[in-house]
Amino acid sequence: MIGVGKGVGVVALLAMLGAPSTAWAFPQNEDALGPFTAIEALLKQEEYGQALDVLGQMETSHGEEADYWVLRAYSQRKAGDIESSRASYLRALEIDPAHIRGRNYFGYLHLTVGDIAGAEAQLAFLEALCPSGCAERDDLAKAIEDYKFGDPYDGLKY
Repeated sequence: MIGVGKGVGVVALLAMLGAPSTAWAFPQNEDALGPFTAIEALLKQEEYGQALDVLGQMETSHGEEADYWVLRAYSQRKAGDIESSRASYLRALEIDPAHIRGRNYFGYLHLTVGDIAGAEAQLAFLEALCPSGCAERDDLAKAIEDYKFGDPYDGLKY
């Protein structure tokens, strides 16, 4: 896991990596989802096992896309498979280190296991990626603050 502090270090790292963000944000327009439309529908229905089955069939054709790995990681996390989810988030972020949704959800995974420092590291990336703010940054910051002030993160909201 990459341990990166806040501020210039994160900005410098992201600039060095130079990876474009292909953040997947459950678009309202189903055409924007392309091959992931069926997955999005299953996730909305909380059918994480079925989503993983469909994703398994898609790995050959989409396994080099960060969006694929973020969806896989999200489904695994929601299904309770934390270690597989961690590996999938790391794969997504290896492909696209600036993947906003991936950073956001990886922060939630850290909260799921009580790793505040890990969640804050993902928040630092989001602060660098979204200096003017974005929903992913704001949501993770709120989840971290809630966690710190006694509202344990249970993974249900995210």
